[in-house]
Amino acid sequence: MNFPFFFVNTFCKGTNSGNPSGVCILEKWPSTDELQNMASQVCLPETAFLFRSEKEVWSIRCFSPKEEMEFCGHSSLAVIHVLFQQGLATENRRIKFVSKRGVLWMQALGENRYCIDFHTLKNRPTRITPNLIEVLGAYPDEVLMGLNLVCIFKDEEIISELQPDFRIFSGFSSCQGVIVTSETSKTGFDFISRCFASGMRFQEDHGTVSAHRQLAHYWSKKLGKEKLVGYQSSLRGAEIRCQISSDHVIIEGKAETFISGSTNL
Repeated sequence: MNFPFFFVNTFCKGTNSGNPSGVCILEKWPSTDELQNMASQVCLPETAFLFRSEKEVWSIRCFSPKEEMEFCGHSSLAVIHVLFQQGLATENRRIKFVSKRGVLWMQALGENRYCIDFHTLKNRPTRITPNLIEVLGAYPDEVLMGLNLVCIFKDEEIISELQPDFRIFSGFSSCQGVIVTSETSKTGFDFISRCFASGMRFQEDHGTVSAHRQLAHYWSKKLGKEKLVGYQSSLRGAEIRCQISSDHVIIEGKAETFISGSTNL
């Protein structure tokens, strides 16, 4: 059976920017093996599969080319973009999604901008280890632990110059990834970051929602601002907007369809 399939760039500023994701709208759930095979064939960082479980409730499953993920932030932004473009979501109306991580609320804002409501991911101070310095090839000014390890630098030039030694990243099993960040003088942005993997799924991510859930918490306090714009300085580059409200953070970004068609599962 054929199902609609979309290649979407998220958190983008034009073609060839942002984090790419596949989105496939289903009429029934195929087997997990069939979904994994599909994600492996398209070989995008993640592919999201959707199924409408109730009138305004959608179930979502996300797969990398190698395994199913509990949740993928940039794929979720791709999902609400596709639903809006296909007339299945209304502007400024919150849509409920059910994932392995729990319930998510997403919204189309117009002009190809979309947002997702999350709980913030908080950080706690931790020590700078010799192994971390060896991996990064640089000495951070401050290190915080949360879902990801966050390394703060005062000099933003260091962020773009870093060339981590991925051969020894496997030693960071206590965190999902390693984020490096600094305040920035880049026009229109408050901070910059890069996100490196501690596992084998990727070495450097293009645009990372979980990273910005942590970074929003840190930079909001540091800069005294509730609304922030982050630039993820990856090879493709990503613009990610964050708004802190109590213990929640709204992650906002732009999405554009690059290719659309159908697939036969």
